[in-house]
Amino acid sequence: MKTKNSGLPELLSPCGSPEAVRAAVLAGADAVYMGGRRFNARANAKNFTDEELRKAIEYCHARGVRVYVTLNTVLYDRELPEALAYAGLLYEMGVDAVICADMGLITLMQKRLPGLPVHVSTQAAVHNLPALQRLAGLGVTRVVVARELPKKLLEEICKKSPVEIEMFVHGALCVSCSGQCLLSAVMGGRSGNRGECAQPCRLPYEPVAGVRAKQARRGKEYPISLRDLSLAGHIPELIEMGVSSLKIEGRMKSPSYTGGVTRIYRMLLDERRAATEAEADALRRIFSRGGFTDAYFTGEGGTLRIMLGVRSERDKKQSRLAAEPVDRPVAVQRAPIVISRTKPDFDASYRPPRAKSPEARLKLGVFRTPEQIAGEGYFDAVFLPPDKFERGVANGVVLPPVAFDTELPKLKKLLLAAKSAGAEYMLVENIGQLELAEGFYAVGGVRLNITNTPAAEFYLQYLKGVILSPELMLAQMRDIGCGVKGALVYGRLPLMTFARRLGGGTTALRDRAGAMFPVLPDGARDILYNSVPVYMADKAEALDAAGIALSLYNFTTESRSEVSHVIDAYRRGLPPPGSNIRRIR
Repeated sequence: MKTKNSGLPELLSPCGSPEAVRAAVLAGADAVYMGGRRFNARANAKNFTDEELRKAIEYCHARGVRVYVTLNTVLYDRELPEALAYAGLLYEMGVDAVICADMGLITLMQKRLPGLPVHVSTQAAVHNLPALQRLAGLGVTRVVVARELPKKLLEEICKKSPVEIEMFVHGALCVSCSGQCLLSAVMGGRSGNRGECAQPCRLPYEPVAGVRAKQARRGKEYPISLRDLSLAGHIPELIEMGVSSLKIEGRMKSPSYTGGVTRIYRMLLDERRAATEAEADALRRIFSRGGFTDAYFTGEGGTLRIMLGVRSERDKKQSRLAAEPVDRPVAVQRAPIVISRTKPDFDASYRPPRAKSPEARLKLGVFRTPEQIAGEGYFDAVFLPPDKFERGVANGVVLPPVAFDTELPKLKKLLLAAKSAGAEYMLVENIGQLELAEGFYAVGGVRLNITNTPAAEFYLQYLKGVILSPELMLAQMRDIGCGVKGALVYGRLPLMTFARRLGGGTTALRDRAGAMFPVLPDGARDILYNSVPVYMADKAEALDAAGIALSLYNFTTESRSEVSHVIDAYRRGLPPPGSNIRRIR
């Protein structure tokens, strides 16, 4: 929220430890955000015990500083009772809000803890106004919008949003669009959606200009490691825009980082000005990866290459030299915050409904081009991108993983044309696309990150079925209590959605072990796919036992003849042709 009597955005600082709380408050933060030892997207930070949280809230509130606590991982059904109980404890402690990404937890908290303000995390992948309006209908009070949005769209969002807008202004950037990264989960079994990201984007890869060929190899590079974000040069624009909260990333970083960065942004906000070169240099010395980028905000450059950077030994040395004491106070006068709440009176024993028998069984085939399509009569629905849809070839459209407000008018026209040409089915990939589903047999795709029953139930208010998260095991899929649920049973998983094209003609990335990850265009964006496909042709009984009603096949690099071979294998229940596959366990 804007700070009282100033018209300025709130300055929100990261705290990964109790020491960082003191550093942020003394440096002039209006609010801080932190995670407990459970259910937060920085599981590897020191984080806070319940007692440390209570003390941090008391310390901050006595000095007029608000406290937000992260509950921003996706959750499994068995975790929901503990998560609800924990949210009740946070309510009783007097936290000013919780930051959440899981639609199941959000809907449960709004029913059982309506007095606890909920902020929606950037992990929820909110890119447009329809998503904000949908979330406002749930009663959330603030949304952290995607970091990929440019200034002109942020201005419109701030002007028209029914809820407060929070945005990142400084710190690490995920190269994948917010909430759409499975790379760490697939490569190392450490899920970014579960707070365990191993940052494989910071590793070297070999860009290759050709998935099947070896031409144009450029050697090892860091093609998906972005510089940190800094919008210190745009403070007057952000104030004018009407953003409610400016967020600094860095719960994994030191108290010195928190204090140093907060101090500079406090000064810029109070003086309503952009950073000088000396201040920008001070921010670089505190922490950077070869400098900073503001290219998403400004729209500068056409590809990701202008934004790339790695943390050098020189950067690390400068950070050590720039470390400063954390007990240098900034003169900020605030009234104490008083929040008095009694122990919440609600049931901490949530029990998901028993899984239902499937109401329908459908095979869904997703293709990139009409030329790939094979297996006539095998699929109940054949999906193509809206701009590739052809009458008589497909009967479904697959929506793009990201659609900014400026892209929605064209998308709506394409969908109208596809519908008039015979499209009956739709695959939805984002909460901001639900309004487009009317009139279609619409199914939610893997990017909705559905990992529990109430999340599925939320989306099934608007959709006919949902594809569950590919991070789930079969037993977890079985226990989700909705009838029309599905899984990606064949094909390469989309591991990252890049907000821009990679550039340099890159069509694949080769990792240190030699695995090749295809990079395929999606409009103005690129998508990174897994090096091997999911293969479950010989596991039909296991899928059936898990209640999988919707079988999703995702064809990416396959030729028409290869698609035919896959369909034949699934018809006959054949075992995999080799070891280069991924299983749903």
